Amino acid sequence: MTDAKLRYKPTRRRFLRDSTLTTIGLMVAACAPGTTGPTGGGTAKKGGEFHGGWPYVLPPAGHWNGYAPNGILTTGIYRHLWLTTLGMYLWADKKFEYWLAESSGYKGENYELKLRSGIKWSDGTPFTAKDVYTTFNVGRLDNFTIWNYIDRMDIVNDQTINFHFTRQSSLAERLLLREPTRPDALYGTYSKKLDDLVKAGKKSTDQEWKDLRTEKDAFRPKEPTSVGPYKIDPATLTESQVTFVKNPGGYAADRVNFDKVVVYQGETNQISPLVLSGDVDYARCRQGHAGRRHPHRAPAAVHRPGALLPLGEGARVPGRAAALRGRARDQQGGVGGHHLRRLWQSAEVHGRLQRPARARLDRVR
Repeated sequence: MTDAKLRYKPTRRRFLRDSTLTTIGLMVAACAPGTTGPTGGGTAKKGGEFHGGWPYVLPPAGHWNGYAPNGILTTGIYRHLWLTTLGMYLWADKKFEYWLAESSGYKGENYELKLRSGIKWSDGTPFTAKDVYTTFNVGRLDNFTIWNYIDRMDIVNDQTINFHFTRQSSLAERLLLREPTRPDALYGTYSKKLDDLVKAGKKSTDQEWKDLRTEKDAFRPKEPTSVGPYKIDPATLTESQVTFVKNPGGYAADRVNFDKVVVYQGETNQISPLVLSGDVDYARCRQGHAGRRHPHRAPAAVHRPGALLPLGEGARVPGRAAALRGRARDQQGGVGGHHLRRLWQSAEVHGRLQRPARARLDRVR
């Protein structure tokens, strides 16, 4: 089995799927040392808030289970602030940038992942290979696609895990590195139960397997547990917004600039007025009539004028409705400059460069 056959090969279809996930660079990549714009500048300053928009479901229907439907910000771009992935694909460079992972590579039929040390979950538990094992093992209950290509995982030590491949796929590396990581402290019980079912020869069609999946989906963690640079403050959760605060010990927590990330709840009808009033820095909407998805158009970025962040599932930003979609801002300034620059180059997004209009974003240029 060769690296060339298994390495991730970007296509337009995969780009459209992955580009939304790349938006995590807005927050994680907004870190010192800062870059300077074409007109000069200085080092990045810390502080302030980033405001975004994303729909979520309130309790009791909403919850913190990272596997079950209706999880609060457990899907979409903001999940990567707390359920951080092992890596991020850089389109311009055609390679992965490691996040929770430190290195990876193929050794025969095994894909070896080495993890960063010194990272802790928000409950104080160290991040280890056991978390990665549990993430994909419990995901097996939900038919994670990676299990079409592997048949087992082997923990070598706290910072190393091997995935044994039975089939070749250029998609496999992406499926491993881009999956949000869940804590073994919360889901380890279900992982152990699944191991027992597999040893007993049970399969996904067996009732015991289905019952375990139902039990897993019914699990309701008391609070969100984060391994990323931010953690959700449950006390701030309302029907209109929720706030992420710094997560000491989490990945990149010492490098992100914003003190807080505020996510306003809602779809196009609720978020568009906030964009127009300048209260939202980045959001997404469905093109076409407000509140209704156009059957032939992908979601588009919604952003204030002067702060275009074209990171929706589509590769281009429409020229109409500029009040909602804005223009490209200085690619060297503000939020995640070098990551956004790579994305703009690979997506061939065009627009007039403007200075940022919001004072809070100016503070982190």
